[in-house]
Amino acid sequence: MRKRILVLALLAGAVLLLLSACNSRVAEPTAAPVVTSEPAGPVMPTTAPQPSAAPVTQAPKPTTNPDVADIFARPEMTVLGELESGIPFGLTENGHSFKGDPEAPVLITEFSEYQ
Repeated sequence: MRKRILVLALLAGAVLLLLSACNSRVAEPTAAPVVTSEPAGPVMPTTAPQPSAAPVTQAPKPTTNPDVADIFARPEMTVLGELESGIPFGLTENGHSFKGDPEAPVLITEFSEYQ
């Protein structure tokens, strides 16, 4: 019986602690302090400096690198067989192995190095 009362008391304490942490009251903002003395040092202007009128130039057009374009081209794929689950596998024209539909709308190329 004492054990049950102790567990209920701890549970009630935890609930009260959680409820007190979720208090929705917001502290009222305090008034800004009133400055009665003059500021020390020079006073900065309050207006922003106006930008000078500079001529607008266009950005250079990007150049295409044929080596980069070749990376994203879909290589020819030769299907060598199918896995037990019916997924085709084979080799590309560059000798890299592949797994999946050669005519899939998305081609994922993984670049990795084992060192």
